[in-house]
Amino acid sequence: MRARWRQTSPDDPQAVALPMSRPAILWTGAALLCLGIAGAVSVFLLAYRIGYDTIFDMPAGFGPRIAAILQEGHYYVESDGYRDYTGRPPFLPHLYALLWSWTGSIPAMLVAKNLILGGLLAACFALFCRRAMVPAGAAAAGLLLLFAIPFNAFTMLTLSYEEALLGFLIPSILALAIAERTPWDRLLLAGLLAVTYLTKSSAFLFCGTFAVALLFSARWSSPLLRTLPLLAVLATAVAWGGYSAARTGAFAVGSTSSSTNGWNLWKGNNPRFAEIYPGRHLDELAAEARTAAPQFGSEWEAHRYYTGLALDFVTEHPGQALRNTGRKLSNMLFGIRDFEFNRNRTSKVVLHTGSMLVNRALLFAALGLSLTWLLRRETSPMRRRAGGLFLLLALSYSAPFLVGFAYSRHLVPVFVSAVLVVLLAARPLDHGGSRASNGR
Repeated sequence: MRARWRQTSPDDPQAVALPMSRPAILWTGAALLCLGIAGAVSVFLLAYRIGYDTIFDMPAGFGPRIAAILQEGHYYVESDGYRDYTGRPPFLPHLYALLWSWTGSIPAMLVAKNLILGGLLAACFALFCRRAMVPAGAAAAGLLLLFAIPFNAFTMLTLSYEEALLGFLIPSILALAIAERTPWDRLLLAGLLAVTYLTKSSAFLFCGTFAVALLFSARWSSPLLRTLPLLAVLATAVAWGGYSAARTGAFAVGSTSSSTNGWNLWKGNNPRFAEIYPGRHLDELAAEARTAAPQFGSEWEAHRYYTGLALDFVTEHPGQALRNTGRKLSNMLFGIRDFEFNRNRTSKVVLHTGSMLVNRALLFAALGLSLTWLLRRETSPMRRRAGGLFLLLALSYSAPFLVGFAYSRHLVPVFVSAVLVVLLAARPLDHGGSRASNGR
């Protein structure tokens, strides 16, 4: 029976990680202490600067949906004369509804949410460092980079927007995928991919392609374990699509897994895009667009209407659409000043600028290392796998934003994930037949 569950990857899965040395324990303890102090201060400051007193006032349409769950017992919200069932994927509203029912206050919710997700990422990070044999000092520095870059920390530790969850979930997935050895790793990977699919509609491409890649990234002798992540994503997509079909008559899946995707597509593909992006928020277009729009009978009518407007713009103005795409790509790779920069005070601008410079340095370092490890012949299986998976993550997660639009917060999960790749460079150098080449 044990052989049936054995992983037969080239990374020597039966190898046992060495116990942590005393310096490693001291480094880790010091880092965790600093992280705990920083986290406590951040949560306190966020709780009183978050901008709303109850979860029902949460922006971006989440507050009314959470209120519907807790106060009315259903998931839809009334929107412009029709019921909106799929405008927001279900995980964040249901998680926050549960946490609010337990805590009843924004500060307590912040602490609970960040303990749960921060604990998940810290555990996956520790597992990754232990199995990859990352030196203790590098691991401590990596732990601080995961949580302490100011803009990333603000995005992850707050409640608003899906990146407050994805900033934890996606790096956890990458850490597990690089270092997985046991069936429990595989099971957790499958669960996290399913949860990510239900967190943000634009994550569908990442979840699907990553699940397919995991078929080949580690050779499991059990067909069930080999296919488990893909089965989990497919089952989740079918379940959410079936819910949508039962309520609205439309099967929500992939790029149509949310009825707001048409609106978001149009925001990134319209005649005024270059005038507004990236210095101001594209939601400025909302009042003008909705005044000109007809009365919709359903959420999918609205989706089709705005999708049609976006496609008409691209086909009628291909040159401008191409220039807009170049503007999006430039902002994603190099952008420092966007609306999140422009709306902040001087002190925050300094922190934002510093954060973005560090983030871009991490991103380009991770991309360069990943390409080097994939192209170099004498590279350990773990590094090669990490390079391939990170490139896939960066491309598949970012591609929907290139079609639509992206601001700084959207890319935080990629920036945080880059830390893991950079840390692998701290392992012993790879040479054919060396200990490092066994992925240990």
